[in-house]
Amino acid sequence: DTGDSFADIDFNTVLFTAANFRQYYPPTEPDPDGQLSASVVENTVEVFDWVNAAEPSGVRYIIYENWPDMGGLTQADFNTTYPTASELADYYAFTSGDFHDWWVDYQDAMIATRPDLDVRMVPVGLVLAQLLTGTLSEIPAAELYEDDAPHGQATLYFLAGLATHMPCTASGLQPTSSSPAALARTWSTTTTWSLRKSGRRSRTSTTTWA
Repeated sequence: DTGDSFADIDFNTVLFTAANFRQYYPPTEPDPDGQLSASVVENTVEVFDWVNAAEPSGVRYIIYENWPDMGGLTQADFNTTYPTASELADYYAFTSGDFHDWWVDYQDAMIATRPDLDVRMVPVGLVLAQLLTGTLSEIPAAELYEDDAPHGQATLYFLAGLATHMPCTASGLQPTSSSPAALARTWSTTTTWSLRKSGRRSRTSTTTWA
C-alpha cells in the first residue's frame, strides 16, 4: 500500500460490467422485484461520476458485455450430459439477440446521460456467440462450460480474454501456447474488433464495430 489515492494513480481506462441477472428488465428502470431501488444506469452513473471527479480527462469507460444464464435453455447436468446442438443454437441466438440488445440500450443510455464521457462497449458475449456458431463451432460444449450459469472452462475464458484484450489495446495477439483447446482450434490472428461507440446495430452485424 503506497498511500496513493485513486486520483494519484492517473488511470486512463475503466472496464466495468453490470451485475448478473439484471438483464430481464430495462437498464433505465429499477428492479421490478423491489430488491434494488436504483436502475442499472443510475448505479453506473454514480460510479462513473466518482471516477470522473478523480480523473476528469482522458478516461475511457468500457462496458464489458458478458454472456447470459443458460439454465432455462438446457436440460444438461454438465456432468454426464451437455447442451445439445439445438439448445446451444437457442442459447447463442438469445445471446446475440435480446441479451445483446439490452447491453446496447445500456450503453446508449449511459452516453445520453453522460455525453461528455467516452463510454464504449466491448461486446464479449456477442463475439463469443458469433465465433462459436461460426469459425469455432466445432468446439464441444464440454470444453467450454462447466455448468449452466454458465461458468466457463479455460477455453471460454481464453476466448473472452482475447475478445476483451484485442479491442481495448487495439492490438492483435499471436499466442505461442498450444492450449487451451489447441488455441481454440487455431485462432485466427486476422480477426479484429473495435470498441462499440454508439448507434443501433442491425441483426446482420458482424464482429467489427466502429
